[in-house]
Amino acid sequence: LLWNYSENTCWEHQVEITQWGWSAFAAQLDGKKMAGKTQERLRALIWLAAQDVKSELAGREVYQYKELAGLVGVSEKNWSETFTRHWLTMRAIFLRLDQASLLSVSESRSEQVAFNLYALN
Repeated sequence: LLWNYSENTCWEHQVEITQWGWSAFAAQLDGKKMAGKTQERLRALIWLAAQDVKSELAGREVYQYKELAGLVGVSEKNWSETFTRHWLTMRAIFLRLDQASLLSVSESRSEQVAFNLYALN
């Protein structure tokens, strides 16, 4: 939450978030074989996906597919055939993390308020 909402772009937070994102993404690959170069590009994309979701949540521009294809060094056709679905999966992982984090904070706050009301009575 600090990284997404407070503009706290601490390197360690980004590393931790993207490592978590990669673990969640890799688990969804479920042992599917892929070329080493493809996996290397996907590892680069996980960083971009985290940054892209952060930008979207802040109301800023997000990456376009053509731009992403260039950033990972593939043709637009290769992007469409190979990487688009992975990109969308990565973004969904980070969006779910954000939603779960916000829900957790909301629940914690509600519990705190309920406890404080109980303690006052």
